[in-house]
Amino acid sequence: MPLEGKLSYGELADLLQVIDISRKNGILNVRSRKGVGRLFFEMGKLVRAESNLFSVRVGDVLVEQGILSRDSLQAALGVQRSEGSRRKLGAIICEDMGVTPEEVEAALTVHFKAVIFDILSWPEGRIRFDVSDSPLSQERFSINAAEFILAVGIEAGYLVIESSS
Repeated sequence: MPLEGKLSYGELADLLQVIDISRKNGILNVRSRKGVGRLFFEMGKLVRAESNLFSVRVGDVLVEQGILSRDSLQAALGVQRSEGSRRKLGAIICEDMGVTPEEVEAALTVHFKAVIFDILSWPEGRIRFDVSDSPLSQERFSINAAEFILAVGIEAGYLVIESSS
């Protein structure tokens, strides 16, 4: 059974900490007058974050951080298209472009933090947390070519503390 309700400013941070501590799997949908966000959790760890207000893609973050050139990103996207999306973009970037998994994870962390911090700033909204009994399979997601999923995840409670400082 999903958890649904109305949240005011600050209560979302508490909910994220509960999800983290209780090691829940699921998808948290957040809707407000400001926007719509979705947070994906495995064992309480954030593995994906998206918002209709936050258009920066992780591939762009890799380029902005100087980890990957724009041409290399375009080449990786071309490889993915030519292979029919058999390999995730993150794998192509690591295996074919020489970027380390640690660099990809660091870029994901930057991207997800920005999305989370934005969502945490929303003054009010409605939430729905659809709990899953088993870990979310990364294959379930229809992934935009310029997005990734964190393999390990980020502690949501840590993000809440960091966003308040």
